[in-house]
Amino acid sequence: MAGDMDGESEMEKQLNCFYLKALEGFVLVLTEEGDMIYLSENVNKCMGLTQFELTGHSVFDFTHPFDHEELREMLTFRNGPSKKGKEQITERSFFLRMKCTLTSRGRTVNIKSATWKVLHCTGHMRVYDSCNSQNQCGYKKPPMTCMVLICEPIPHPSNIEFPLDSKTFLSRHSLDMKFSYCDERCLTNLIFEYIKSFAKMETLKWL
Repeated sequence: MAGDMDGESEMEKQLNCFYLKALEGFVLVLTEEGDMIYLSENVNKCMGLTQFELTGHSVFDFTHPFDHEELREMLTFRNGPSKKGKEQITERSFFLRMKCTLTSRGRTVNIKSATWKVLHCTGHMRVYDSCNSQNQCGYKKPPMTCMVLICEPIPHPSNIEFPLDSKTFLSRHSLDMKFSYCDERCLTNLIFEYIKSFAKMETLKWL
């Protein structure tokens, strides 16, 4: 029995490792005050910052000031629409700008040179019992409220590759709209459209 339990725990560890590798982002757990009490290891791959650098610090020290008001709102329970008006909404979904020390070339820079990376944060508010037994003072500690999130970076528009169909071509222009680059498909498409238009006009002459 003990062997089975050990096998299950080992399997769970492996699965958890695979889950983190499959994530495009990282796991973040915040207290009601905004302290980061847990971050998955892959935060370093996404943001350039390590678990050690972030754990125990306030999330407000690493996020954009303009996002703080919304973040504080997300960290509090909200009552949802119900007959009694007491049902609390636990789901969370919002966007957050966080400091990133990774450059476009994959290098890491100093925190003072960090840029802002947009994260899509989704998760839930959770309430955990801190301890079942009473502490030395004779009273039980209150439950701890946390926000558990999966934070996925939103790719910069310049890094997104859009699939182009056969009738679409890519071009770049200077400020006076002169061509600075043109996809080779441009000429092919223009010739094709010219021939098609010419053929259509010739056909109309006979109708």
